[in-house]
Amino acid sequence: MTSKHLFFKAMKEDLRHKIWMTALSFLGSFLALPVAWLLWRSNVLRQYGGMEGLLMKEKLVRQENIMWIFNSYVPGVCGFLAITGAVIVGLSGFRYVFHKNMVDTYHSLPVKRSTLYGACYLNGILIWLVPLLTCLLLTLAMGGSFMVRLGGEEILGTILRNLGISVLVLTVVYLLIYHLVLTAVMLSGNALNTLVCMGFLGFGVISFYALGLTYFDSYMDTFYFPVVDWGNVPYFSPLLGAPDLLTQWIDSAGQWSWQFGKVLLTNAGVAGIFGMAAWLFYRRRTSETAGQGMGNKTAAACFRILMGVEAGMCGWGLFVLLTSNAQALTWGSFGAVLASILTFGILDIIFQMDFKAFFAHKIQMAVTVMLGLLVCFTFYWDWIGFDTRLPDADEIAEIAIYDAELSNRLFYDAAENALEQIHYQDTEVIYAFLKEMTEREAEGNLTYENYERVAAKVTLKSGESYYRYYRVLKEDEELLWPIFTSETYLKHAYMLDEDSVADCVGMKVSFDRKEQHLTDNLPEKLLPVIRAYNQDVLENADNILLNQDKMLAEVELEFRYQSEKGRRWKTYNLYILESMEHTIEALHRMDGLDMEAQKPEIQSVVLDLGYQYDESVDKAIWIERAREIYGVLAQPGQNEAGRGQTDIRKEEAGEGDGPGEDIVQKEAVSVDTEAFPDGGCRVVVTDREEIEELEALLIYIQNYYHRSVFQRRYISVTVKGEDGDEWMGYLPKGVLPEKYILRFGDR
Repeated sequence: MTSKHLFFKAMKEDLRHKIWMTALSFLGSFLALPVAWLLWRSNVLRQYGGMEGLLMKEKLVRQENIMWIFNSYVPGVCGFLAITGAVIVGLSGFRYVFHKNMVDTYHSLPVKRSTLYGACYLNGILIWLVPLLTCLLLTLAMGGSFMVRLGGEEILGTILRNLGISVLVLTVVYLLIYHLVLTAVMLSGNALNTLVCMGFLGFGVISFYALGLTYFDSYMDTFYFPVVDWGNVPYFSPLLGAPDLLTQWIDSAGQWSWQFGKVLLTNAGVAGIFGMAAWLFYRRRTSETAGQGMGNKTAAACFRILMGVEAGMCGWGLFVLLTSNAQALTWGSFGAVLASILTFGILDIIFQMDFKAFFAHKIQMAVTVMLGLLVCFTFYWDWIGFDTRLPDADEIAEIAIYDAELSNRLFYDAAENALEQIHYQDTEVIYAFLKEMTEREAEGNLTYENYERVAAKVTLKSGESYYRYYRVLKEDEELLWPIFTSETYLKHAYMLDEDSVADCVGMKVSFDRKEQHLTDNLPEKLLPVIRAYNQDVLENADNILLNQDKMLAEVELEFRYQSEKGRRWKTYNLYILESMEHTIEALHRMDGLDMEAQKPEIQSVVLDLGYQYDESVDKAIWIERAREIYGVLAQPGQNEAGRGQTDIRKEEAGEGDGPGEDIVQKEAVSVDTEAFPDGGCRVVVTDREEIEELEALLIYIQNYYHRSVFQRRYISVTVKGEDGDEWMGYLPKGVLPEKYILRFGDR
């Protein structure tokens, strides 16, 4: 006969057997809280010369010291104790289910199984919670009296509130781990299987997610990794969710927010799900499971199959890394099959505690191998059509495109911000662009040297959005330029927000081989410059994007601002071109900024190929090399930045529309390379008129950050001054007159 009225008697009897856990819990909490508080108090008093010295410090300093203890230290150290305690109590609290004789004894008691479970379950919580609250109240009493002596009575209420939230957070943290351990215990017949179950329940879903992202990033050329949201990942694993929740509360420094409240409630829900699962598995658990492997056959099959598929994906990836691309399919398949079979068989041995069980489930093993191969083949051949997805033209609502090389933003989330704010809605242009991109991805014969990536967010009329990372070529200028020169793109890739000028904390101007730094009264001084710059961007979009004009100056602006993630920074690099009249005028008018040009006295300009001259090499080779480096001079009315390399090569061989000369096509000659060796293949210009000619083309600012396929390249040259000083100058590719190119053959 059983009776639910024996619940508390069952609790008392169970607690008697767990007195060692209670003592250990009290010892840990006592050392971590009251003793640690007394140590901290002693160190603080010694540091400031006793209570009198501490009272001489500013009140805010005293309060911050004490607040750190209760807002950061207490939840941090107690969180560690909660996670550790949950594992120990969870494994030890129901240890009787692992031993057949103990199971029979416990189940023969005159109490219902639900009553027995409830008594053991509740004891597992009280063993941790009661010592924690006792030691926490003792620490609060000592800390409160110390605070009153320091004149901090007004923050007692804040500390009490934060401690209450901390206890709530710690309880959820404890339940997450405690319920996970109990679920694993109820599925298993021994400690080894319990650890395996804990590992799968804790990391199974997350490992699948991480492997999937790895495969997408490896095999899908258009996969846009930056938009992957890792924020929800901890919810799928209490082993990660518990420390993540704890970290978020500590980082908040006691500042409650509704966002954190949602995180807390979500984790509490996850803990509740695992708690319910543990209870249900306990009710279905048979006494014969004790001492065996995995008692729940359905769960065992799921674990074997899912972990076998994961192992197959890992085996595929490992063998692909160890082989060449030509053999990737063969060795990848071998690795996937091998890893799936080994993992499935070993798990079967563990779950049945029998070495003969390796091939006990041949059909399930075969299904696991086929599923693993199917997943790998799907990514390898893109059977889902990820890279080549092309919606119908009438389904497209808008697109957002962002090219990091065609912008002035230098901060990590610039692309993400832009993709959520750019709205281009010309469906004819959008469809033509997407069609070209998907056809190119289907061909898949691009090399890294001839393309750059643009991030794209396509929004359909149904409300669905998807992100891609498309590879664009120089030849795509006609497709992309309507989007790049649209006001919506320029606003979020080049133009500056006037409202954010108050956050500017630093300005560096590089002009005419000199740098100037400004920090004082920047918001007031900078606003006219920003307005002028935005005006120039709208009026000279083509020149600015293509970087066609001569570059006069570089302006670097540094901003500091507050966000949900804390104090953040961002940098803008503004390249000021000759055609940007409004910006140049605003910079000249800016207080404290000297924009007067200081023309250097140039003695010579050195054009170098970076090779040591070799008399045995045909002179035409040096001329060809010089044309490859410095480019071919564009003809009147022809934009060098808009010509492809194919056109240039045709002109060099005399095949194109432009003038060319016969060039002897020879293989490149291997020669020693040094910066400026004696006998180096270089042209030194010393004639005054020619120096002035080159000086009109030279700039002294290197465009480090933007090297778009649409923009012209710059070649570095050495400039020597009359005083013997040397510095680097930069010559736009394709502007060097032909006479200098031909001189490389005059040796």
